[in-house]
Amino acid sequence: MALDFSRSSARSLCYASAIAKVHGAKIILLHITKPISFSADFGYGPVDRQVTDAAQMRKDRSRLRRSAANYLSLGAIENIIIRSGNAPEQIVLAAKEGRADLIVLYAHEANDANSVGSHNTAERVMRSAQCPVLAVQ
Repeated sequence: MALDFSRSSARSLCYASAIAKVHGAKIILLHITKPISFSADFGYGPVDRQVTDAAQMRKDRSRLRRSAANYLSLGAIENIIIRSGNAPEQIVLAAKEGRADLIVLYAHEANDANSVGSHNTAERVMRSAQCPVLAVQ
């Protein structure tokens, strides 16, 4: 279950909750935080670097816990994961590592093609995931 904290993405929480309840499943909540990107020149030309934004990850974990408390029962949550990096890659990797049976994500048009809920991200996840993907609009 991938979230971007938008008000509309709460619909995907409701879908995931209903599906988990019917099938007696647990939900793994996932949010991808954008890394801090910068360019550095070490004498060989500029090198693009990315580092994890630890402070933002802590804030996002707190927000994810609050969102989960509003829409899910405590027993429905198996894990809360915050990652940093490319959203589609991280969603697919987390699903593979967690041996997910289904990925539920909110898809909307967004300015940033790498944001968690963008149609581009949803399409890339659908093409790469090893399990079914439910994109909630």
